[in-house]
Amino acid sequence: MRFNTTTATTTPTRPGHPTAFDRLPARTPSARVRPREKRRWDDRALAQLRHRLVALALAQVQSLRLVEPIRRAAQEAEALAWVEEFPLLVFPCLFQEKLESARFRTQRQMWVEARTSGFTTTTE
Repeated sequence: MRFNTTTATTTPTRPGHPTAFDRLPARTPSARVRPREKRRWDDRALAQLRHRLVALALAQVQSLRLVEPIRRAAQEAEALAWVEEFPLLVFPCLFQEKLESARFRTQRQMWVEARTSGFTTTTE
């Protein structure tokens, strides 16, 4: 069946005539559905990898202000990794990028606070 956008009706397609659905590439998310058992194993493996990388990053922290941004970066990287076909391979790179971004934002925020600490506000 083919949906006609101008008249809002469906018309049957000719046998053997490919539809837009048939022309989808094999790498669409629906083609990458994993069996339940493999998904559980991937969940555990990715959680272990995330905990290990977060622990390594927290061991190098000089400011306590970085603790929460590091954890948030790990969560964001994990969420993005699940979109890919091989999340365990992609996660370390994504985490490194998110970690660098979090460090930069925190340093920038500390610099702004240091520069503006002498300012007084009036609330009259």
